Amino acid sequence: MSNNGGHESDQARRLVKIELDEADAPRRSAEAEQERAIAIYDIIEDNLFDLPDHYGPFHLYLRLEGRHINFDIRGTDEKNLTQFFMALGPMRRVIRDYFTVCDTYYDAIRTKSP
Repeated sequence: MSNNGGHESDQARRLVKIELDEADAPRRSAEAEQERAIAIYDIIEDNLFDLPDHYGPFHLYLRLEGRHINFDIRGTDEKNLTQFFMALGPMRRVIRDYFTVCDTYYDAIRTKSP
């Protein structure tokens, strides 16, 4: 029995690394890069991730492939555990709205007073 109050099992059910394969991505502004880094940090710091029949913690690699996102899930030893694809089509409007909000936000912080 562990003396860590159950945290050991929580540690096993976590993403501890997230990487985005952005080889073909357009160059983003410094502000956008900072926001991306903060978002990944926030997910890593406070998440719960479970993969049936596998013991973590886990690494997640995300890659855009055509009109799909490839979720490549690996163990900390980098062995591939599973992959799946998610179509972007159903999320097109949400993505477009997200970019509109980001553009408005970046414009505001550059041109408006606090």
